[in-house]
Amino acid sequence: MIDAFIPFLSLIALEVIPEIDNIIFISILADKLPKEQHNKLRTKGCILKFSKDTFISP
Repeated sequence: MIDAFIPFLSLIALEVIPEIDNIIFISILADKLPKEQHNKLRTKGCILKFSKDTFISP
């Protein structure tokens, strides 16, 4: 049973780490915009990223 958890945890780590990196990248880009557009860009960027991963990834 434990043998199945190690690959599972590795897969979760491989999926989560790039997502955190993308959120940081979007936040850095948002900081270059006027204050009124920060939340708008973060929301749209995260929605586009997650929808791309959901519908385009094999």
